[in-house]
Amino acid sequence: MSKIENFIKERNACLLSDELLLKQCKWDFFRSTGKGGQKKNKTDSAARITHIPTEISTTAGNSRSKKENQLKALRSLKLQIAFNIRKIPPSIWKGSLNLNPSNPKYPLMVASVFDCLATSDFAVGKAALILNISTGQLIKFLKKNTQIWQEVNEKRKLLNLKALI
Repeated sequence: MSKIENFIKERNACLLSDELLLKQCKWDFFRSTGKGGQKKNKTDSAARITHIPTEISTTAGNSRSKKENQLKALRSLKLQIAFNIRKIPPSIWKGSLNLNPSNPKYPLMVASVFDCLATSDFAVGKAALILNISTGQLIKFLKKNTQIWQEVNEKRKLLNLKALI
């Protein structure tokens, strides 16, 4: 498989169904620290998932439920793939930025927004122009999800730009 074919396969991992993505992943379970009482401190309910082709890994351990932590880690993994696998020139999202995070197309939308941000060196105004929306709409979208907001500000920090507030 060529490098380009491998890249496209990795990029599309955030669009795979949960079952297909899980076939490319490795799970680890461990005891989480913090509040949660006896059950949390006695069971391996925290989850770490690693996408083997990209070596991207995420964890979730806030819940006492192993299943709930698995679902949160999987959703977080799809976003991390969207954050880190770029398509330049950017893929432009044609729909609304009001998708629910549980929508299967949500990671693709996030990936498209990050493609536009990366193309514009994380200048929000330029990215908004590419997406054909206002700067305010883009900032509102980014602010809705703490994970997205933090990732954008980390990328801006690497480029010596001020954090978005």
